[in-house]
Amino acid sequence: MPEHEVNPYRPPETGDLSLDESASVSVTLANDARSRRIATNQYLLRWHPKRLFFGSVLIIGVSTLCIHYSIRVGFPLFALTMIAVMALSSLAYAALVWRAKSQIAEAFNRSGLSLDEPYTLRADAEEFQFVTAHGVLCRWPYGQIQVHRTSRGVLISPEPLLFFLIPKHHDAHLEETGRFVQAVQLHVEENSQDQPVS
Repeated sequence: MPEHEVNPYRPPETGDLSLDESASVSVTLANDARSRRIATNQYLLRWHPKRLFFGSVLIIGVSTLCIHYSIRVGFPLFALTMIAVMALSSLAYAALVWRAKSQIAEAFNRSGLSLDEPYTLRADAEEFQFVTAHGVLCRWPYGQIQVHRTSRGVLISPEPLLFFLIPKHHDAHLEETGRFVQAVQLHVEENSQDQPVS
């Protein structure tokens, strides 16, 4: 790895980041259609795994039964059944996530997160902040922030249906991105330790 690149999943090599040093760490990210699609897919996999799993199993089961019975009839019907099953399976899977994706789009619109406009995330000492390109500011306490590592980056969700993906390979300022991710994780961990045990 070149010297100027920093893995955002590891603390910077300059030493551990204390909470005092991370009092205000920010990162600015793009919000193009590709980035949003990747973030949405990662969110759905993390927050709706049972729905996707059982829905997929049901689709596969029904498809297998349809193909099994069509084999007995002959090739013409088998070929038509295969085409119909593939089309219906695709539609059924899309239906599983369509409502969630619609709700996600509405949550993005309410927050002011517009496509093709950059936004800034800030890890302040007391709260997690999101600032749109037009200066709209949203704040959340660290107690409700959820952080998940995914194959495509770090997913941060301050509330249901609203989330931000810090990509593994950010275009610029990789060291800054790594410090931001670490700062958020430190604040979230500190807050979870402060919560009373029920």
